[in-house]
Amino acid sequence: MLAHSVARRVTFLIAVGTLVAATGCIHVSSRVRYNGEAMSSTWQYRSFMLGDRSPSTLRAMYYSSDARNLGHRSVAYPAFGRW
Repeated sequence: MLAHSVARRVTFLIAVGTLVAATGCIHVSSRVRYNGEAMSSTWQYRSFMLGDRSPSTLRAMYYSSDARNLGHRSVAYPAFGRW
């Protein structure tokens, strides 16, 4: 009876561990998802996916592939603004 109880607990722990490991590998954070959406909405990406492999398109994709700037609109910094 004791061996059966221990085997049952071990089986349960293995199942829980497998479930935790699987969900950890499948989970995609929202930042990654938003970066992917921002990248796929650029003209360079659409042009590349439609077959344009020109050096200018590849260069534009390379220089616009900074993940920190995807989906970010740059706004000129107002030097002094209104005092």
